[in-house]
Amino acid sequence: MHFTSRCRVNIAPLEYASRFARPDHWLRALQGPRQRVLLWKNLRRLADALGAVHSQGLVHGRIDGRAVYSAGAATSADFRLGGFEFCLRVAELDKAPLRVIARSRPVGSVIFSFLDDWRALGGVIADLIGLDADKLDDEEAGFVEGRPKIELRASEIDLVRLLFQPERNRVLDAQTVTGRIDAVLNELDAESLADNSRFVLALRLGQTSRLSATLNGVSGDAFDTDDAEPQVDFVRADLETGASLVRTARGDLLLTTETVVYDLQPLRVAGADETWNVASCNNARLRDEVHLGRREIVAVPAHRIEIVRFAAASGRLHELRADALDWSAAFDTTTADDPTLAVRRGLLLAQIAEALFKAAEIAPVELISQRRQGDKRIVEVAASDSEHRMRLSLAMRVDEPHKLLRRLFDREEADVDAEWQLTEAAGLGMTVRAAAGVRFIRPIQKNNRRLYEFEVLDGVVPPNAQLHLRKVDETGTEQVLRRRLRMLTTLSTQSELAQMLADPRGRLRTYQDDPLVEDELFRKA
Repeated sequence: MHFTSRCRVNIAPLEYASRFARPDHWLRALQGPRQRVLLWKNLRRLADALGAVHSQGLVHGRIDGRAVYSAGAATSADFRLGGFEFCLRVAELDKAPLRVIARSRPVGSVIFSFLDDWRALGGVIADLIGLDADKLDDEEAGFVEGRPKIELRASEIDLVRLLFQPERNRVLDAQTVTGRIDAVLNELDAESLADNSRFVLALRLGQTSRLSATLNGVSGDAFDTDDAEPQVDFVRADLETGASLVRTARGDLLLTTETVVYDLQPLRVAGADETWNVASCNNARLRDEVHLGRREIVAVPAHRIEIVRFAAASGRLHELRADALDWSAAFDTTTADDPTLAVRRGLLLAQIAEALFKAAEIAPVELISQRRQGDKRIVEVAASDSEHRMRLSLAMRVDEPHKLLRRLFDREEADVDAEWQLTEAAGLGMTVRAAAGVRFIRPIQKNNRRLYEFEVLDGVVPPNAQLHLRKVDETGTEQVLRRRLRMLTTLSTQSELAQMLADPRGRLRTYQDDPLVEDELFRKA
C-alpha cells in the first residue's frame, strides 16, 4: 500500500507541494487531460491506502493536505497517505475510550466514520481542482473564486460528488471508488490521445556547437554551421525516417535515428528550474559509432516532435504550457505488466482499422454543376484529388477516389438503388451542417472528364465545391463503432472478462474423479 511517515525527507505534505509547485508542474495545468490522468491515478493510490486502513478496522480521521505526501514527481503518481497518529480502531462503544476522547475535544473535531474519511479525501481532490464544495449539487459545478475553470468530464464531477456525499451510496469502499476512478481514467486516456501535445526539441547550433559539426559531416558539408535553417530542416528530415527515444543503463536520454544519435539534456536556463518538458541537444554522434548496451527504447512519432532553436525554447514552453510533453515520462510503464493490455489494445486496433476502412469508402468529390430538369434537381460531381484522402488510400492500400467512383458506379455490379448523401463531413462521427440526399443516375463524359449525375432527393446541397459522397446507411455503422468503443472502455474495469479473453484456457481444471459409469438411467436420458 502507499503509506509514508514523517521521517522521510525527500517528500513533503501535499499542502506545501501544491502551494509551491513550479508554473509548469502538472498540478498547475489540470486543464489538460494528461495532467488529470495523473491526478486520478494519485487518487487511486490514496483510495487503495485508505481501503487498507479501513480493512484493519481503523478510521483515519484526519485526511487533509497535510496527511497526504508527495515528492512532486511530474511523471508518475506518487501520492502517499500519512498522519496515522490520529487513527482510531473501531470497537464497541462501551469497550473503547472513544466517548472520553470525544468529550475532551471541541465539538466536531473528532471523526469516527469511514464515510467521513472518504468525504475528507474528496475534499483534498476538490481543493486541488478548485471545485467549490458548496456548489457540487448545482447543475453545473462551480469553482472557487480566483481558481481557473477546468472543463471537467461529467464522470469526474460525479466521482467528486460520490466522495463528498458518501451517505447517498448503499456501499462505499475502496473497490467502489477505484472502480469509478478506472472508468474516469479510461475516458481521459482516450481524450489525451487526441490532444495537441508534443515533444519539444531545442537545438544548440552554431560554430561552437558539436551538434552543428556532426550535422555538417553527415550531410557532406551541405550547409554552413552558421546557417541554422538548413540544419533544422536536416534534423527534421532525419527524424522522419524513424526516431526512437533511448534511456541507457546510466539514465541518459538519447534520440536515435538510422544515422545519428542525438544526446539530450533537460532545458536549463538561468532563473528557472531545469525541466524535461523541453529537451536540449548540443551534441550528436554517428549511429555506427555508438554502442548503446543495456537500454530501454520507445518509438517517438516524428509528427509529435517540434524542433526549435535553443534561444526560442523558453518562450515556446511558455506558449505550449501543458501541451509540452515530458521526455522522461515516455518510459512510464505502469501498465506494462497488465496481461490484458495486449488484448484490449488489439481489440481497439481492430476497431480503428475498421473505422479507417469505412472512412476510405467516403469519396471526396468536386461539385461541377447543378441544374433543374423538370421537377428534378440534378447535380454533377467528379472525383476530387484530395491530398489527405490520397494519403489514406496509399496507407490502407485501397482504391483512390477516381477508382473508387468507377468501382461504385461504372461497373455492372454497382448498387444503383443505394441512397447517398452529399456532405461536407469527410470522416466518421463529424458534425454535418448541410447535406443533401441523392440517388445515382448515370456516368457521363464531359471535356475528357468522367462525371457522375445524381438526383437530389431532399436536403440542401452544401455551398462548397469540395464535398464528400457517402452512403446513407453509414450512420448505423458509426453508431456500432461508438458502441463497441464504449464497451472496450468498460472492458478494462471487468477484470475477469478481460483475463478470460487474454487466456481463454487459464481457468480450465483437470479433475481426477472416478470414471463415468454409463448405467441404464444414463442410456435412457
